[in-house]
Amino acid sequence: ENVIGLLYSDNRSVLPFKEDDLKLLTLIGHFAAIKIRETIMTEEVARQKKLEEEMRLAAEIQQNLLPKQKMESSAVTVYGENIPSFEVGGDYFDYFPQRDGQVWAALGDVSGKGLSAAMLMSNLHAMLRAHVEASPRLADLTARLNDSVFRTTHGERFITLFLARFDPATGEGAYVNAGHNPPFLLRKDGSIDTLEEGGLFLGSFPECTYDRGTFTLGEGETLLLYSDGITEGADESGEMFGEDRLAAFLRAHAGEEPDVFVPKLLDTVFAFCENRDPGDDATVLVLKRR
Repeated sequence: ENVIGLLYSDNRSVLPFKEDDLKLLTLIGHFAAIKIRETIMTEEVARQKKLEEEMRLAAEIQQNLLPKQKMESSAVTVYGENIPSFEVGGDYFDYFPQRDGQVWAALGDVSGKGLSAAMLMSNLHAMLRAHVEASPRLADLTARLNDSVFRTTHGERFITLFLARFDPATGEGAYVNAGHNPPFLLRKDGSIDTLEEGGLFLGSFPECTYDRGTFTLGEGETLLLYSDGITEGADESGEMFGEDRLAAFLRAHAGEEPDVFVPKLLDTVFAFCENRDPGDDATVLVLKRR
């Protein structure tokens, strides 16, 4: 057993200790060890409860940052959901309108899991909302976000991010893909385009530049953003859900509203994983033009 303490005894007499003295000291030592272990366990339980409470509060704060209701107008509907693998996760999504009527949509994945990933995700949320008004140009905005993440993490963490600005009136959109899974754009004829233009993930290097891509979303067409927890969710044999199944699901359920489509997709992925934890955060965001 591990040594957890030392019991010292001295003898005022010149006579040596007796066997009974040794037995008594051994008994005292056992009792002392039990009390020390009880104290250590009590302190450990208290620390664990404190950590669990901090994680619960962090998860509550994190979930409060994410949109809860669908965003709907006569021209577009946007909805997303996130299921963290841990109590707090590193996936991030957001969507919000601007005063000019354009819609912003973002989905990202912070490297790692747990509390540190959640904190960085919360920082990304604040940075994006702050920079949107100051840097409306997508490539410049993404470069600013990259520099902010690099200053925060010193290159030790990174974030993949897909960021898009969409005009519901015209159906025209612009985007930057910073190392994220390319979103699927489902056309009326059933074909799927992927949006890959962009650059490196955020936080990898300072002063990165990013390319801006464009897309057009016709009436009834759908843009699907997702995290790798969707495609990399695996069944017991290790087979992943994959992009082919995701594309097939998108085609089969294209007529559904985003707030119906998203939870149904998440349920399908978890059923494929045999209701086991997929091992990563799972996030889906759908933008559909009416």
